[in-house]
Amino acid sequence: GYVQRFAGRDGGDPAPLLASEEDSLIQATQALLATLRLHDRVEQVKTILAALPAAGDAGAVTLLSSLNRRALLAAQWPDAAPVVASHLAAKSTAQRRAAAGSAQALLASDYLEQRSMRAALVNALVAALQQQEHRDAAWRADAFEAIGHAGDAAGDRPVVERLLDVEQGVATYHEQAARFDAVARLG
Repeated sequence: GYVQRFAGRDGGDPAPLLASEEDSLIQATQALLATLRLHDRVEQVKTILAALPAAGDAGAVTLLSSLNRRALLAAQWPDAAPVVASHLAAKSTAQRRAAAGSAQALLASDYLEQRSMRAALVNALVAALQQQEHRDAAWRADAFEAIGHAGDAAGDRPVVERLLDVEQGVATYHEQAARFDAVARLG
């Protein structure tokens, strides 16, 4: 017969092990299960946003990913931007990347063009990009892509122009391509 084995990057388990009974992944799973019982999509977004502030690494990544699927509704909710922005300063690269992806989803879905929400996300993205300990190229590329969807909230700011300067050296082509894309979107 055949055996199929899924292994993680280090050859171990493919999924992270739970640290304890209070692990944030358990709380995130409980929040996602609660959304399944809700028929109102706005209530689903509220449930995810309520669970996000307490969520840590893997739990936050899971909830942010779920929020991305509901970005059109979340972009209309005033609490969404500060909750997502708070995860942009996380120590975990995976959590920061998920937050940048959610910021991009919110900005791209904001058909109401809410300047305050866009400014809050741009401010958080810029602050996180300026921190020296956040040098991961993939995360930086995700952040640049998110800024590219901010429209006027990002386009007329000198600090954003300095960050998106395509003349400065970068670690990877991915980061450089994300800068070019953001500059093109911002016009």
